[in-house]
Amino acid sequence: EKKTNLVILQLHIESQATSSNVFRRVKLLQRPTSISSSTIGPRKVYLPQEIHQMKAGQHTECILGVEFASASDRDETLLAKLDFKFGSGGIPLEIKPSLGYMLLPCQRATTSFDDEMKQLQGFQRVESVIEPKFDMVGLQTTILRSAALTVVGSGVTKESMLRLVGCLPASGDPVYVVVNKQGAS
Repeated sequence: EKKTNLVILQLHIESQATSSNVFRRVKLLQRPTSISSSTIGPRKVYLPQEIHQMKAGQHTECILGVEFASASDRDETLLAKLDFKFGSGGIPLEIKPSLGYMLLPCQRATTSFDDEMKQLQGFQRVESVIEPKFDMVGLQTTILRSAALTVVGSGVTKESMLRLVGCLPASGDPVYVVVNKQGAS
C-alpha cells in the first residue's frame, strides 16, 4: 500500500547582491515544528549542503527533501519549518504542501470512471460551473500543473469532456474530476 509522505523540492538560490557584497555561509536549517492535532510534522529533513559563499549574480540549484511522520487526506496538514540562513541574516520558511500535489497516481478506464461517478451522492459529489478562459487542452495542462491527477482515457474528448482521477495519500480513496465545457456541441 503506497502512501505519500515525502516531498522533494528543487531550490534555485540566487545572489542578487550588489557587486561588492558576498553572501557567506548560505544554508538551510530545520526549525522545531510544534505539532498539534491538525498538523503533521517532519520525521526527517534532508537538507542541502552549505554554500560557503555566493558573489553577486551567482546561483545554484539544490534538492531539499522532507519526509513527514505520516500521510494525510486533509489539505495543508503537513508542515515543516526551516530557516534560510545567510551571513548574519535569515528568513523563516514553511513547507505546507497542498493535498492536490500529494495525490497518488490512479488508473481508471473510461467506463469504470463513469460507473463509479454515477454512484457518488451527497457530500461525495460536488459540482461547480466554471467558464474556462482556455481551450480544453490548455485547461487540462493547467490543471495537471496544479494537481497530481491522472488523465482518464486519451484526455479531452470530442464532446469537450475531460476526466481526471487521483488517489488520496493516506486512505488511497479515489478522487474524481470531470470538466465538461458548457455549450459544447
